[in-house]
Amino acid sequence: LKTSEARSEAEEVIQKTTTQMFRAPEMVDLFVAKKLTQATDVWALGCCLYSLAFLQNCFEEGSNLAILSRNYKIPDDNPYGEGLVELLDRMLTLDSKARADMTEVILCLSAVYSGRPLPPRKEKSS
Repeated sequence: LKTSEARSEAEEVIQKTTTQMFRAPEMVDLFVAKKLTQATDVWALGCCLYSLAFLQNCFEEGSNLAILSRNYKIPDDNPYGEGLVELLDRMLTLDSKARADMTEVILCLSAVYSGRPLPPRKEKSS
């Protein structure tokens, strides 16, 4: 995404193939990242997990600003405990390099399911 042509092509694909409320910040603002990676899928999965858990979207529909500012709220009546809240926090991290990867997500889901503490966060890669 280093050239305006690459960003334009990526934007066209994003518009055609993704749902706005599940887009990662680097998909909303193509100047944020040099390339789109698996981290965009982890963000979308975090949005899906939030929707399944709380029966609502985590970001206001149509609000790119809410996505770019990571403006979401865990409902007060959260029946799932802090493990799920921490997992969502890891999945919905603005910095795609610091965001959980799929291995971390799977390990965290296993811990949440079995009532164990979540594993340590992954080290931020450069």
